[in-house]
Amino acid sequence: MPYAFRLFGRSPIFTVVAILTLVLGTGANSAIFTLVDAVVLLPIPEAEQVVVVWEEGSAVGFPKNTPAPESVVGRAVEQEFFGVFGVRPAYGRVFTAKEDSEREALVVLSWGLFQRQLGGEAKG
Repeated sequence: MPYAFRLFGRSPIFTVVAILTLVLGTGANSAIFTLVDAVVLLPIPEAEQVVVVWEEGSAVGFPKNTPAPESVVGRAVEQEFFGVFGVRPAYGRVFTAKEDSEREALVVLSWGLFQRQLGGEAKG
């Protein structure tokens, strides 16, 4: 270590250039990451409500390749919601009163989303 300090003392111009390079490089790096964080990695409002639902469904006939991401609007509804509008699911079922009271994590897909993202074919 003392040898390094002696070398820096013998060539002060090299020492100043080396220190300035480190300082400018660190400062530029910090500035770039701050800019990327502020512009690219925008804070997501209500981030706790963002979810990813993913299940590999090739065993039941869905294509193995992943569908393109799509932004969908979801609403929390109660069990009576579908009966009020007189609609029934084309496939599967809506959730029961027991599942509604227990707040099970269930989803009912629209026909359009079912067609676009899941291939539109019911299996089983």
